[in-house]
Amino acid sequence: MKIKYRHKSMEVEGNSVSVLFSYSARVFFFGACFIISLGSLSASTFVLTFDQGDKESYYDAGCSSLTWNHDEGYLCLSGGVEQTILMSSYPTMPVVSPPQPTAQLGYEFTVLENCYISGFARFAGAEGGNPIVRLWTDDTGEFLGGIQYPWIDIAVGNNAGWSERSIDFYSLLYPLTKGNIYWIANVADGQVGHLVGNLGASAVSGSDYLNITTPWGFWYLDNDERSPGNVTDPTANLMYIPFLEGVADLKLNRFNAAGSIVTKAIDLGATKIDISAFQVIFQTANAGTGFDEIQQTGFLSYDIIYDAIASVGLTPQCSSAFGLAESDDNIAYSEYSTSTFSNISKRYIKLSCEMNTQHRGITPILDQVVIDYNAYPEAIDSSSVLPSDGSSISAENPCFSWNPAFDYDGDAVTYTLSLSASQEFGDLVFSTTVVSIPSSAEVVVNYIDRLNPVTSYYFKIDMQDANSAVVAADRVYSFRTPDVTPNSPATPVIFSPKDEFVADPNPLFSWSDFYDADGDFQSSFWLRVRSATGTYSSGNSMDSGEVLSSENEWTPTGWDLPFGNTYYWRVRVRDDTGFDDSWSEWSAEQLFIRIPQAPSGVSINLPQGETQIKNNDTISITGTAEEGTFCVILIRDQNGRALYDGITFSGLSVGADGLIDAQVSLGNIAVNYRLASQIRVEVVLIDPAGHRSAAASSAFVVFKAGKEQATIYDNLMTPPGVKPVTIRYELPAASNVTITVYAGNGTLVKKITDNQFMPSGVHTAEWFGKNASGNPVASGVYSIHIKTDSYSKLLKAIVVK
Repeated sequence: MKIKYRHKSMEVEGNSVSVLFSYSARVFFFGACFIISLGSLSASTFVLTFDQGDKESYYDAGCSSLTWNHDEGYLCLSGGVEQTILMSSYPTMPVVSPPQPTAQLGYEFTVLENCYISGFARFAGAEGGNPIVRLWTDDTGEFLGGIQYPWIDIAVGNNAGWSERSIDFYSLLYPLTKGNIYWIANVADGQVGHLVGNLGASAVSGSDYLNITTPWGFWYLDNDERSPGNVTDPTANLMYIPFLEGVADLKLNRFNAAGSIVTKAIDLGATKIDISAFQVIFQTANAGTGFDEIQQTGFLSYDIIYDAIASVGLTPQCSSAFGLAESDDNIAYSEYSTSTFSNISKRYIKLSCEMNTQHRGITPILDQVVIDYNAYPEAIDSSSVLPSDGSSISAENPCFSWNPAFDYDGDAVTYTLSLSASQEFGDLVFSTTVVSIPSSAEVVVNYIDRLNPVTSYYFKIDMQDANSAVVAADRVYSFRTPDVTPNSPATPVIFSPKDEFVADPNPLFSWSDFYDADGDFQSSFWLRVRSATGTYSSGNSMDSGEVLSSENEWTPTGWDLPFGNTYYWRVRVRDDTGFDDSWSEWSAEQLFIRIPQAPSGVSINLPQGETQIKNNDTISITGTAEEGTFCVILIRDQNGRALYDGITFSGLSVGADGLIDAQVSLGNIAVNYRLASQIRVEVVLIDPAGHRSAAASSAFVVFKAGKEQATIYDNLMTPPGVKPVTIRYELPAASNVTITVYAGNGTLVKKITDNQFMPSGVHTAEWFGKNASGNPVASGVYSIHIKTDSYSKLLKAIVVK
C-alpha cells in the first residue's frame, strides 16, 4: 500500500502535542469472473513512517545543529569541533576550606543561541581541591524543579599538583536554550579537609554564544548548601562582587559545523523538537445510504512506536491517545472526541493522536504510527456495469459484468447480484455471489436460464469484503428483454441400436449431439421402447420419462427386454430454457432384435485326470443360459473345420432353472479325423426364432499314441486337381521345411514349400497334381520329399487320368 500524506505546521504547548495523521491511499484491486473460496482475512494495517526529510521538520534546522541520523534512527548533534564558549583566567587567590567557604565563586550568563554543554574543566593549583560544579536555571519549562534544585550537580575532584581536571559527558549533551539565564558555581563538596582550590581572577566568553551579565554577573554563594535563590527571589543566596577578583575556573563546550569528532546524542530530558501534523481519513461501515450501525471493535486498534536514542538505549516516556471525528460527506466533521471506536455511525472518520511526555521540555519524537483498520469497498463504477441501466438487451439470458470495486486495504470483495422483475426485489428471479481477487480485470456473472420476452427486469449489486464489511447497493439498474420466439432443439438422430442384433437385455442407447439454434444447452431427454406388435402405450413397452442429463447416451436398469423379439425405439431432447417449446420432435424410429446372451459360467471338461483328448472321450459341458433357449455344440479342428463323423450329443436343452448340463462323445478321432491335432468345442445358444448367441469355447490337444514324423493321405489322384494329396508332418522343434515333388525319372515337378520356417507342432501341406506352371501332370508315380532340420523323408503318390 502506498501512503500519501502532507505536513501541517502546529503550535506545541507545554508537554503535550496533538498529531493529526492524514491518510490518502489507493490499492489497485481487480475483480474475478470466477467464484473462489477464501479463508478468513485479518484486518489491514496502516503504517505511517517518516523518512529523513520528515525528521528535519521536527526542529528548526536554521538555528540548531541537530540532524536526523537516518541509518541509526536517532537525533544527534552533527560532527564538529568542541569549542570553549566560556573560560576563566587563574590569578592566585586564597584557598577556601569547607565548611566555612569564603571564596565559592560563580556567575550568571544569558544564552544568546541554543547550544549544548559537552563538559566542564577546572584548573587546580598546587593546593588541589575537590569542588562540585552546579548549574541552575529558573526556566520551569526546561526544568520542572526550577531554581530550587541544580540541573547539573557533578563532582570535579582533583588532587594537589594537578593542573587541570576535565569532565566530558561523552554520550550526553545538556542543551542551553536561547534567551534563558543560567547560574553556574564552583561549590565545595562539604567534606572537612577538602579544598575548593585556587580561584581564577577573570572570566571571558570565547564566542558569541554566551554573555556574562555585568557588572553584577560574579558572585559568591552565601550558603553552598542552597541554590542561588528561590522562585520569589532567584538571587537571594548570592553575594555580588563589584569588582572581578576571582571566578570558578570552568568552561563550557559546544559543537560547531567545522571538523569532525565523536557524535554525541541528545539528552532525552532536555530536547525541544517541533512535530508535524498529519490527518487520517477512513471510510467506515456506513458507506451507503441506509446502512445500519456496524460495530468496529478491534478494527481500529493502534500502536505508537517511538524512536530510541541508540547511544543511550532509551525511548521517550510518552503516552498517546486517539481522538475521533466523524463526517457523512468527508467535508464537515464533528469535534474530536476521545470516545472508543466501538460505535462508529458515520461514513468517514478522522483520527487525532495526542502524545504526552513527563520529560522536561520535550515534544515526543515520533518514528511511526501503526493503525489496524478495515477499509470498506468503494462504490462500483456505474459506467462499467452491463447491461447498462435502461438498456434493451438482445438475448433473454444476459451476461452481467462490472469493474471490481476498490478496497483500500486489499481485501477480497464478495458481490451479491440480485435480479427481479420488481423494483422492490420482493420475488427474486436470480441471486448469486462472486468474489473478486486482485489478479482479475472484471467481475462476470452469466445467467444461463431464459428470461421472459418483452419484460422489464431490475438488478442490484451488494458487496462485502473479507473482513465482513458490508456495503449495500447504491443504485438499482434496469433492462428490458426483446420480443423473440425461441427455437426448439434439433430432432436427434439415432445412432445405436439401429437395425442390429442386441444381446444385452438393458442395451446402451445413443443418439446425435444436442443442437439448438438459440445456443441453449441440453437439460434432459426422454426415451421410449415398444415391441414390433405393440405401441408405446402398450403394457410391454418401456418408458424412461424425463431424465435430467446433458449426455447423448443412456443405459436403462431393470428393463430386461426378453430375447427373441423385435423392438422399436425413439428419443427426444429438451433445452435448458424451461419453456413449452423447449422439447424437440421425437426421432425417427429404429428397430433392433434382442438375441440370447452368450452362455455364462461355461465349463468344458475332459474326463477326470486327462489333459489331452483321446479316442471315444466324453466331454462334459456345464453353465447357465437364458431360459427357453437351446444349446448348440460345434466341434472344430485346428483349421476351423467342423467335425461331425462319430460325434454324438446329449442334454442340449436348457432347463427351467437356466442350467446347461450337456455331454459330447467324440468317437474314434484317430480314425475319423486322422489330421486333427486340436479339438475346439464351441457352445452357442439359439432362441425359438433361430437367433444365435455369441459362442463360449475351449480347445484341447488331440493325443496320438504313436506319432509319425510325416504321413501322406489320399495319395491316389483320379483325376488330378479334384482332391489333393495331403502331407501331414510333425516338427519336434521349430525348423526350416522344404517339400518337393519329383517325377519317376527324377525331374523336379514343383516345390510345395521352399525352405519355409515353421514352428514346432503338427502341420499339413497339399498337392493338387499340378506342376510349377499350374498344369496337370501326366499319369505316373511321383515322389514327395520332405526335408527338415531334424529329418528327411520320401513319400509316394500316384496320378491316374
